[in-house]
Amino acid sequence: MRPLGELSYWKAAEFHLFALYAGICILKHKDILSKEKYLHYLHFAAALRLLISAQTTDSDMRVCSSLLSTFVTKCSALYGCGFLTYNVHSLIHLPDDFKRFGSLDYVSCFPFESYLGLLTECVHSGYKPLSQVATHAHHMNENLLNMIKMQKDSIGQDYLHDTNDECHFPPALQGQNIKKYRTTLLSNDCIIIPNSTADSTIMVNEYVAKVFDIFEVPPKKFLTVKKYKYVKCCFKHPIKSSIVGIFEIFELSSTFEWIELEECITKCFIMPFKNKFIAIQMIHSF
Repeated sequence: MRPLGELSYWKAAEFHLFALYAGICILKHKDILSKEKYLHYLHFAAALRLLISAQTTDSDMRVCSSLLSTFVTKCSALYGCGFLTYNVHSLIHLPDDFKRFGSLDYVSCFPFESYLGLLTECVHSGYKPLSQVATHAHHMNENLLNMIKMQKDSIGQDYLHDTNDECHFPPALQGQNIKKYRTTLLSNDCIIIPNSTADSTIMVNEYVAKVFDIFEVPPKKFLTVKKYKYVKCCFKHPIKSSIVGIFEIFELSSTFEWIELEECITKCFIMPFKNKFIAIQMIHSF
């Protein structure tokens, strides 16, 4: 994602990342938005995460409707009447779309926008462009599906043949011939890479942890983790941040623990904030 100074050049994917994840962290800095405007933004961000999540309940949706109504109502006072465009007004109708279609991802235009770029590569002249698209798109789709399948199949199959002393296995397993993996795939298709900055933080039940090893004791895979000692709400207004999977975390435990891969709920998007981190549950595959 490019800096805010290049906002006019952002693509849809960058706005998408900012709205659901990065914006919650970046705009928290007081030199970017005032406290009042940041609280106003949180109405939008929290509602959007509820609309995207597949686990949102009817009760959550009533909260979402209230958040969006408040957001739209306060726009003119904070940003002027010119801010109240048709698109801003339409936000209050998104809960109705959720009730009809489920998660907004199910009716998102992002896949179509992305695919348009591939279709333009199929047209090489002005002669019968539709025939060119039909011919090339068929073969392209087959190749693309095969490539995606190969990539997904390869994740979690790449293991280290030599497990050395730096592996953090349970004492009872020390010295045994155990497969240690470089990566693994969660049930929601999020990739976990042990001990990496961006891809090793996970949510497990009521705690957040960092992954240091992935290993297998057939037939199950396990994770070596260290829990964060302090996990608390990032904000309490307009709703508790824990409802939409957002937490402040800091200070890793010094003790290793071992959990089954199936216990992991999802990966977390993390960003530094002052002397802490903000951890945000992933609701997409990355």
